[in-house]
Amino acid sequence: ATLAHASEFVRHNGVLEQWGRVPGSSTTREQMGHRTAQWLISQAERSGRPVYVAHDYAADFELLEQLLRDAGHWELLQDALQLLDVGAVRGSGVGDEAAERCFVALASRGLHRHHALADAHALRAAFIAFYNAEGGAQ
Repeated sequence: ATLAHASEFVRHNGVLEQWGRVPGSSTTREQMGHRTAQWLISQAERSGRPVYVAHDYAADFELLEQLLRDAGHWELLQDALQLLDVGAVRGSGVGDEAAERCFVALASRGLHRHHALADAHALRAAFIAFYNAEGGAQ
C-alpha cells in the first residue's frame, strides 16, 4: 500500500528499500510524532534557546509540522523551533564535498543517500562546512 502511494522519486531512488535499516526505529506515525517532539523539547531545554530546524526543501519542514500537529505537540513546540533554510549549501563546492564525505562514511554503516538519517547527517555536514568557510558559522 505504501509503494502504491509513493512518489516517483521514492519509487526510483531506493528510498523504500532502506526502511528498517536502523534497529528499533520502526514505529507508528503517532509514536514518531511523540518521539520527535520529546527529542526537540529536550534539545531546546538543554540549550536554553530555540532549536534550529534546518531544511533544504520547504516541504520537508511542512511534513515535520504536520507530524507534530497530528501528535498534538505543535502548539507546545512552535515557539521552540526556528526554521533555517540551508538551501544555499547545495551546489556550493565546500558544502557538496562535505556532504559527499558524510555519505561515504555513512554507507559503511548501511545508511545511504535518501535515507532520512543519512540525508540529515549530510545536510548538517554541508551546512557546517559552508558556514565555516564563509566565516558565518551559526
